[in-house]
Amino acid sequence: MATLYKILILCVGFALSSNLWAQSHLDPVTDSREFAELYSQSLLTQERKCGIVVLPSFSNRYGISLSTNCDSLTLIEKRPHGIAYPDSVNIKEIPVVKVAIDSVFGKSLAEIIDVATEKAMPTFSAGLDGVMYYFIASNDSIGATWSPSAESSNCDVLVNMVDGLKESIQTEELQNFIDDWWCSIDKLRLSFQNAPALPPFYFNKEFGNIDNNLPTVEYSASSPLTDDFQFNAFMSYPADYIEDTLSEYLTPIYGYCTTDSIFIDFCKTLVKWQEQASVSYVTVVITVNDAEKESYDVRSSGKSVYLNFILPHDKLTIDNLLEQDNNCIFRYMLENMMPNEAVRPAPVHSVRNCKKGGKR
Repeated sequence: MATLYKILILCVGFALSSNLWAQSHLDPVTDSREFAELYSQSLLTQERKCGIVVLPSFSNRYGISLSTNCDSLTLIEKRPHGIAYPDSVNIKEIPVVKVAIDSVFGKSLAEIIDVATEKAMPTFSAGLDGVMYYFIASNDSIGATWSPSAESSNCDVLVNMVDGLKESIQTEELQNFIDDWWCSIDKLRLSFQNAPALPPFYFNKEFGNIDNNLPTVEYSASSPLTDDFQFNAFMSYPADYIEDTLSEYLTPIYGYCTTDSIFIDFCKTLVKWQEQASVSYVTVVITVNDAEKESYDVRSSGKSVYLNFILPHDKLTIDNLLEQDNNCIFRYMLENMMPNEAVRPAPVHSVRNCKKGGKR
């Protein structure tokens, strides 16, 4: 029973890992909107309620249009530009495929696209070779995701749905697709609807190892390069784990949503360094371990500050981190700011004048 309990925690924990967190949302399309709209014109029908445009790096690009009445799907497929086919003379044009669907199911497709696009947040995903998925909502807003790598994330499930939809249209097995996805689409829509908001910076959480080879959870965060205040933060936290007695393999358990919140909330407050001490750049390294002694060190170089926090598990609280951070700000200001005007020695001429006055 204990083993089953740990496995359940493991499953829940992976749903909280960094890539899944980031890929709970589509990316809003702003800078590349013109590019997306260009492909929408050639890969989607004009009369449509919603649409999906898929642009792989090295295979056919395609679009799937949902009709205005949500009662039909149209698949338009085109070969990628710049790829030479030896037998191109004999290759026929890829035909457009249109299939009828139940309008109730069609409306559920429209709802998932609308919600996923509405809930889009900057997730800073990118890559060189892969597949870009664009989702065009009923109001023509566009959300996108780039080759999701985190299994079971919202974007990964959505992409699997799109891939399955295309295949079922091509093989004329659309009913099988509808049977498989009828309930899942509503669950996915709710998952997009209720996904937690992303922090206003790059955030990552992954599995790591420390010197004794025990698993850790490694956190990192950094501000976008466009921000006037720059920070980088790192935290290492020992992970609970399941040990395989046969292979000695350690499987980490990521069941620490509270720790996630502590780290993220702390990173949000780092802007105080700019507001209170006029610091432009901060690097923070937080190490959580079994050490009995804790330390909170601050070093500076010009307008850059380096913080090194070492603390035990029971001291990893947002209140403690904020208190120690405030102490570091105060220490920095004492060491680097000009002496207070009130404690400066009086000018020499003033002292002489006072002495002359006294003699009189």
